Amino acid sequence: MKLLRKIAELVDSDIAANSKPISLIGMAIPFVPFMIFVDGAPADRFPVLGGLALALSLGWGAFIMWRVLRHTGAELEGYNYVIGSARFWRLIIVTLLLIMLVTVALMWFENRVG
Repeated sequence: MKLLRKIAELVDSDIAANSKPISLIGMAIPFVPFMIFVDGAPADRFPVLGGLALALSLGWGAFIMWRVLRHTGAELEGYNYVIGSARFWRLIIVTLLLIMLVTVALMWFENRVG
């Protein structure tokens, strides 16, 4: 358990020192062997290991994002500013709708031109 605590402390100090955590670079580490030793897409030749590397990468990214949100919450606590849940979900929904709108527009354009 001390190893996990040391990793969490290292990530927390990295997040506190940088506006964009260098720890996010660690998301690519599970893919390094594939990038160096595999010709073509790793999912084609090694689907189980490729899936494992993807799961490790997503898990590490979720851990980093959790620590970033935890740090941000601690920073905003001093200002007595709380992001309301309605505002948060409105931001998420509008972002997703905008992405879908751009995707539909691009698909329509490809079908018209192509």
